[in-house]
Amino acid sequence: MYVADSVASIDFAEMACRYWMFDLDGTLAPGMRNDLRLDAVMNIRSAISQGWIDAACVVSNSGLWFMSRRVASLASQCGLPYLSCYWPHALKPSQLAFDTAAGLIAPEGFDPADVMMVGDQLGTDMLAILYGYRTLLVPTLHPIPWWKQRKHDKENRIRQDLDIKFPFEQR
Repeated sequence: MYVADSVASIDFAEMACRYWMFDLDGTLAPGMRNDLRLDAVMNIRSAISQGWIDAACVVSNSGLWFMSRRVASLASQCGLPYLSCYWPHALKPSQLAFDTAAGLIAPEGFDPADVMMVGDQLGTDMLAILYGYRTLLVPTLHPIPWWKQRKHDKENRIRQDLDIKFPFEQR
């Protein structure tokens, strides 16, 4: 598992990975808001235009029908295809979710070792590593909705127990 301070700080050339899957809430967009981190989107678009990324997509567990429209809208602002729980069922951390998302961006076939899952959650996004995918953990973008605060605190304790530090914590 790799770590980065943010999606905007990822050096895609250095990572040398063909396919990328990005979690939405907490990774590209703060909380459940309708705005994206522009610096993250620009870094992804730049990496695609420079050929460091062959293809990428957004993967989200936001599954209610109205949330799926939000996911579609935000993914289109990134210029990326998407997979949400509502269409056709992301359900991270299942292998089916990761394989389906990777199939969106590599329909000719893929080796999970050529696909990077970027997210902010140890218990969903980072479990892609169990299926052979590469993973990159970024800090959760704030604000964290009140209903996710307990889960976020628990993940921070697990991260501390495993001695996983973000680069900004090591300076």
